[in-house]
Amino acid sequence: MIQQWSVRLGGVALTLAATFAVAGQGQVQKGVAVPKGEAAQKGAAVQGPICGPVAPTVQYVTRTVMRPTYVTEKRTVCETQYKAETKTRTVQVCRQVPETSQVEQKYTTYDYVQKSREEQYQVTVPVYSTVKQSYEVRIPEWKQVERTYQVRVPVWSTVERDITVMVPHQEQRQGMRNVWVTVPVTVMKTVCRDNGHFENRVSTVCVAPVVRVHHGCGRRHCGGCATCVASCAPQTVTTCHRVWVPNIVTEQVAVTIQRCELKQQLCTYTATVCRPETRKQSVKVCNYETQTKTRMERVCEYRTETKTKDVKTCRYETQTKSRVVNYTECVPVQKTRKVNVTTYKTVVEERKEDYVVHTPVQVQREIDVTVCRLVPVQETVAVSACCTIGCGIGHRRIRLGGCGTCY
Repeated sequence: MIQQWSVRLGGVALTLAATFAVAGQGQVQKGVAVPKGEAAQKGAAVQGPICGPVAPTVQYVTRTVMRPTYVTEKRTVCETQYKAETKTRTVQVCRQVPETSQVEQKYTTYDYVQKSREEQYQVTVPVYSTVKQSYEVRIPEWKQVERTYQVRVPVWSTVERDITVMVPHQEQRQGMRNVWVTVPVTVMKTVCRDNGHFENRVSTVCVAPVVRVHHGCGRRHCGGCATCVASCAPQTVTTCHRVWVPNIVTEQVAVTIQRCELKQQLCTYTATVCRPETRKQSVKVCNYETQTKTRMERVCEYRTETKTKDVKTCRYETQTKSRVVNYTECVPVQKTRKVNVTTYKTVVEERKEDYVVHTPVQVQREIDVTVCRLVPVQETVAVSACCTIGCGIGHRRIRLGGCGTCY
């Protein structure tokens, strides 16, 4: 269904032509604005009713949207790589060449010569002499002197005093005491019991062969005669004996044990209690008195006397003496000798050596690059057509994409 509307914008009359499809049956093509004159020539102008609103309808429009999409592309980049190359060059090397030659060398040695000389020396000699020397002595003299002294004499007296003594008394008291009581307790105990039985088993036992004496052989062992080979073969005996087959069984058995428990028991006991009592007691008291007495004491007094005595003294005198001393003297002697001297001569030589050079090389290679591309996408959107007709104007207004924008 094709509809056209006349619109005046800025003094220019335009005709809007749009193709709509019935809801749910088709798509709406993009609207095209054409001049009013061309629309009148084509006969596509539609004049609606002059007054009155039109109910909005929902249409579906297909439009193209450019949506960004990330894709991975191959790109060729140029990078620098270093290539190792081995080259040869000539270098000069210095080498030390030893040269040995004989050179005369002067040196000094010492010869030991025995000599003697006379030398003077001093000695200290002690000289003894007798000298009179005075000295003082103290001579003791004893005398009897009367002196007064004081003594303290004890005087005893009897005095009665009140004293407090603790008198013990016996009392009967009751209290609780801890008593260990044996209580029988039944517990379960795991025991192992052998419920085996006897079985009769038959076994074969090898016995030693019986050695027989044959008069024809004259010997007591086998192999000497053909007639005794059969008697020397091993023999077996079948025996039957009883064997115990064990069968260990574990079972729970009730066992009564004696367990000690601590209990409290009421008991009566005798306690000794000390009570204070006041009593009279006669006490002997000692008092000291000071008394003055006299006594004769022996006193020693010293008097000084001067005396003389012979004292032997020693003094030292220095004397000069001579003696012959033997000594060894070192005499320097100049001598000549030949020694080997090694000198080093520097010789320059040329030598070839290899060295590595890294040469830059431009190499192209492909890498993965993530880029953003705008891809056209066809999508369908809902369009609300709100049509109102202006009275006396003769045109319509259509809303695309809802009721927000009018064209």
